[in-house]
Amino acid sequence: MIVKKYLQTCTVIIAILQISFLSADWTMSITGQGADSTGSYHIITLGTCGGCNDSWKYGEDEYDYINPLSGEYTNIHFFNLDWFGLEDEHDIICEQIEFSTDFKSEHPPGDLLSWGIRGYTSIDFPTNIPINLSWNATALDSLSNDYEIFLYVGDTGYNMRQSTSISISQEEMYLNGNDPNIKVLMG
Repeated sequence: MIVKKYLQTCTVIIAILQISFLSADWTMSITGQGADSTGSYHIITLGTCGGCNDSWKYGEDEYDYINPLSGEYTNIHFFNLDWFGLEDEHDIICEQIEFSTDFKSEHPPGDLLSWGIRGYTSIDFPTNIPINLSWNATALDSLSNDYEIFLYVGDTGYNMRQSTSISISQEEMYLNGNDPNIKVLMG
């Protein structure tokens, strides 16, 4: 009888811990713009939620929006080449590889989640101007401290809880083959 009570108590504790690890609903936006506010900026949004899907899902993962027709601008977006041609649960086929939002399902902290980002600037944007990537670190306050979250540019990682922006060269927004050079890694 004592063993049975002990096992029931352990089961309840494990269930509560699993729920607390999986309650990782959060949203954060990243803005890309030329240094000193050069040109128009671009915003992308990432996060996790209980009903979200790690793969393509229409309405959850929104296509990248159109840039201004003229002038200087920066465009950043999530790059998901492997989503092209996928069909979601509502029979909608993905027709793009660039997204302004990318939400994933909730995962325990031991799982590594990745959001690949790439970008470019307009033709008339001076090539020597760096790009600032910025975010609001307080957006991570709702994310358990059990989750580490870093923005990687190449092999250099930046703790997104401890900083709110970085400056990169325009070339660092390009792909390495089909792999984004910029990634947000969480887990």
